[in-house]
Amino acid sequence: TSQQLTKIAVDPQFWQVAARHAFEKVKELQELWPRYCGIAGCATQEHAREVLAYLEGLGARCLLAVSDDSSGHDNLRAFKMGGWDMLVTVGMAHVGYDYKPIAVAAVLSGVREFNWLDQFTMRAGRVVPNRPRAEQTAWIYGMNDLAMRRYVNDKRSEASRAIKLLEEMAPPAGDASEGAGDQGPSLLYHGVTLESISGIGFGHNGYMAELDEEEGAPLTDKELRENLRRRRQGLVSHYAAKHFGQVNGETIRKVNALLLTRYGKPVNQCAPEELAAQITWLEGELGPMPEEEDEEPYLDSGSLYVQGTLF
Repeated sequence: TSQQLTKIAVDPQFWQVAARHAFEKVKELQELWPRYCGIAGCATQEHAREVLAYLEGLGARCLLAVSDDSSGHDNLRAFKMGGWDMLVTVGMAHVGYDYKPIAVAAVLSGVREFNWLDQFTMRAGRVVPNRPRAEQTAWIYGMNDLAMRRYVNDKRSEASRAIKLLEEMAPPAGDASEGAGDQGPSLLYHGVTLESISGIGFGHNGYMAELDEEEGAPLTDKELRENLRRRRQGLVSHYAAKHFGQVNGETIRKVNALLLTRYGKPVNQCAPEELAAQITWLEGELGPMPEEEDEEPYLDSGSLYVQGTLF
């Protein structure tokens, strides 16, 4: 259950192992490019402070971003100036925090709701221009529980299908293996959808476990369409916020009307490749996402904050 996952998440026998391995991966990546860094999403603000102290004890250069700290937003900005290893937070960097050098995400909470996981882990899923394609990998560390495995396998299946669709629509010109170059569809989806996902999973006994690539059935067309529709819906909201200054029923309808005019079909009639085309266009129009997310929900220091899970 979510409460059981949260109890494990705040147990040092789990999170110290996951946090240490995430930090070690950051240092390994920094040998390739010094700006690479990571983010840790914790269960509560008290937990975040424990994680911060532990990482600093390992020699990590860290910043804390939690809502009850007056320097939280300043630290979000400071982290993007570079020179840091890990950003420790609960939810302030969950949505809209865009810093491409983030390549490692440690899920140190019991939250298993798909959209929450997707938004958080994708902080490490941005394509870094002019870096080798082999480096365009989001390294995710977390518990090796059933809900986490389901999420990861969903992302793997989504990645393989979305990449195939986009490559059929817009095959890359020339050999792009040496660098990301412009953020074209193929490379963007190689990074954002965790096509090369690695380093996932820690059992509560502290041992790293690679997930079985064959676990979970491949996505059906219906499931793929739903995943793409969900991604499109999130981008429509960001587009409404950017171009109309607010997100409500009226501004969402305006964006959908724009897409209907541009692509000639309402969303419920679009095939997966048509949804993928709309997603690519929206991502191109949005560019870098907003710098900061609204403050996270207030968390009493003595409580355990748990969102709904996949169960």
